[in-house]
Amino acid sequence: MWTAVSLWVFNRCESKRMAWLIGAQLVGAFLAGAMIRLTFDTELLGIAHLGTPHVSRLSYAELTQATLFGATGIELVLTFFMAFAIFAAVNDRVAACTGGALLTASVLVSFPVTGAGLNPARWFGTVFWENWLVGSVLGRRPFDDALVYLAGPILGALLAGAFTFLVYAPKK
Repeated sequence: MWTAVSLWVFNRCESKRMAWLIGAQLVGAFLAGAMIRLTFDTELLGIAHLGTPHVSRLSYAELTQATLFGATGIELVLTFFMAFAIFAAVNDRVAACTGGALLTASVLVSFPVTGAGLNPARWFGTVFWENWLVGSVLGRRPFDDALVYLAGPILGALLAGAFTFLVYAPKK
């Protein structure tokens, strides 16, 4: 989803195609969340938050503005590197091999803190069903940390696009 926005902003993708790409990801994520909801027991889903990434209460005791900005920064930085690896892979075979390794490292580093969302569609697909199913997660509402999973990845992808398309591999 974030790559489509970044490609559109830097005139590498038409508006109609970008809308279709984002729409397809959101519909796919929504349906995947529905399949999770229909497959597993309600009690288990409540404990696991339907697999929705959330800012960890073990890492941050309270969900304050500073906590949200810090977690958003983590998602932004990791998404920047992931998006840059994807954009650079178009012209560089070595960069193409780094995408999987980068995603693995991102998950290992940020999963205990933010759940390693790295894509707004991945967060949206399950948070919708979580909100409908459990309403509240450990004293928080499921959408309380939406800033982290919307702003972080989108801003990270935009920064990666700016670096890639303006510095690393500008149009000739």
